[in-house]
Amino acid sequence: MDLQISVIHQIVELHFSDWIPQSSGVIELWVQEREYEEGDYYLTSRRHRKTSRSGSSPTLLPNTKGVKFDWLDFDTYDNPFISPNGKGGGEGHSIKAAFIISPPVLDALPLAQRFIDRVIEKGVRRIIFLGGSIQHCGDGPVLSQISEYIKGKGSDFNRLDEPNDSNLNAVKWTILRPSWFMENFSEMHHLYTIRDDNQIVSATGTGKIPFVSAEDIAIVAYKALIGKKTNGIERELVGMELLLRGDQLWSYDDIASTLTRILGRKITHVNMEEKDIVRGMVDEGVEEDLANVLVELDIAVKKGEEAQLGGDLELIIGRRGKGLIEYLEECARSGIWDTKGDVERGNTKFSE
Repeated sequence: MDLQISVIHQIVELHFSDWIPQSSGVIELWVQEREYEEGDYYLTSRRHRKTSRSGSSPTLLPNTKGVKFDWLDFDTYDNPFISPNGKGGGEGHSIKAAFIISPPVLDALPLAQRFIDRVIEKGVRRIIFLGGSIQHCGDGPVLSQISEYIKGKGSDFNRLDEPNDSNLNAVKWTILRPSWFMENFSEMHHLYTIRDDNQIVSATGTGKIPFVSAEDIAIVAYKALIGKKTNGIERELVGMELLLRGDQLWSYDDIASTLTRILGRKITHVNMEEKDIVRGMVDEGVEEDLANVLVELDIAVKKGEEAQLGGDLELIIGRRGKGLIEYLEECARSGIWDTKGDVERGNTKFSE
């Protein structure tokens, strides 16, 4: 996942705002669009680094304003709380909820801890964290460590309804644990190999995955951010770890076959060795140690560890999640996989 831009969402009438710091270009923009549809206002924070392969920054919605934020620059951690006149605190942006995605570095826990502590000091009382479906390998262990750190800031929500039982300053938390994104094929690395080489490259073998759309994940994140009770789930999704999976299992061979039918040209799944996948990530600028960790997720899929259905998605959003065929057909109609030269790298709807 790309971890390069972030959003603060402010419900002006309530002087209550939700912040999505340093989030995935995919998830963040879907959350931003959902909040925009509800008529809310946002402050968006950007890293100073280039945010796409083309070197351009993602397009903001009309009611957004940017501030600088960088995980590696501690001096930027207070920027979202500073009002346009340079003042912070209650006179500035009163941020009560944050949607956090792990820092894009191998040793993410210390940065995450420092940042979480800071936003709590600034008054954040609801944290939604984007973890992962696999917890024992890849980036799963560090995501689990960050999740446990956030939980440690919370109170006993099993007894929250009892009088005088909760700490009013404690953090309400929700952990999202999605499976793999459908957007990997249209807004991430697979976009270019499908479009330019007619290939999907992985080390997953014939392993299957319950792909889930970023749009559906964003609906869950939005409900958690605003504290909305949903479909019989009490406590506003508070104190819950939510497994977010699609309702069908797909191998990359299956997807290549489906794309062949949809696009009218042969698409092939190329099953590579793990070391070759690592080399490719390093060539794209990923640290080698981090690339070695991330390839473990492909290996887990190859072993069948992602081949599971069920979870919490349908109950929360009140319908079936978006199907992968539906998503692939939508993408094909948009022309993003048109043959080489038709689309410039990086000029997709959502940036990498």
